[in-house]
Parts: sequence; structure tokens; C-alpha cells
Amino acid sequence: MFASLSVDWLRIGTLVPITPSKVRGDPEHDARVLNVCRRIADAAGFAVDVRDLLRQTVSTAPFYEVDRMSVADLARLHEIDTSVELPAPTEIALVDDVLTAGTHFKAAQAVLHARYPAAKIFGLFWARRVFPNPLENLDDT
Repeated sequence: MFASLSVDWLRIGTLVPITPSKVRGDPEHDARVLNVCRRIADAAGFAVDVRDLLRQTVSTAPFYEVDRMSVADLARLHEIDTSVELPAPTEIALVDDVLTAGTHFKAAQAVLHARYPAAKIFGLFWARRVFPNPLENLDDT
């Protein structure tokens, strides 16, 4: 499941889930991305730095239901969870289940870069829904 992740990177990097649209404590808060990060750590068999480092301060409607906010507006709704900010990470993989327009990624990257300007920050995305290939299993007749 996680074969594309480098074991060497997992030993030095930090996995950070991108925040869902609902704040922690909201009954609709979705912790699936954090849980996937924890499963990656469990599967590694050694200590992997997984931190719920970003906190959204206001619940929003999911982007698929409303017009998207700008990166700057979305970034303003985020803060660093100071209870887990140290030690400062040197390499951060922002993890999310899908990349659509990149707004959440760029907002999270901006907030983290402001706090950790020397850290390398990149995205790790996976598809949670795979559509069938319409060309598969076509009858050649």
C-alpha cells in the first residue's frame, strides 16, 4: 500500500495531514487523512514522525459544495498546533486524499513555510476513488 514511500525519507521526514473542512471537535470532522498517516507509521515498523500540525480555526463548507476560497483566504483560517510544533521538522510531506486545484495544499504549505522557512515541503496525494476505465473490457466485435 505504501511502497512508493521511501523508507529513508520516513526516517527523517514528518507526515502532516492537510486539514479537513470541519474543525477538530465538530461532529463532522473527518480524521481519515490523519488515520492514513498513522497507518503508514504502523506499517513502517519504526518510529515515523506523524503530526497533526495544522489546525483550521473555522469550519467551512467542502470545496465541492461551494465556490473555492483563495489560497490566502484559506491560509488565514489555519494555524500551527503549538502543542506539537517542536522539534522543528526539516522535511514535511503534506498528505491529502486527492489533489483537485491545489488550494488546500498551497494554503497549508504557506502556513508551514511561515513557521518553518528552512523546511522542504511537498505534497503526497492518493486517489480514494478510482473510476472504471471506459476502454477496458470492450468487445472487439
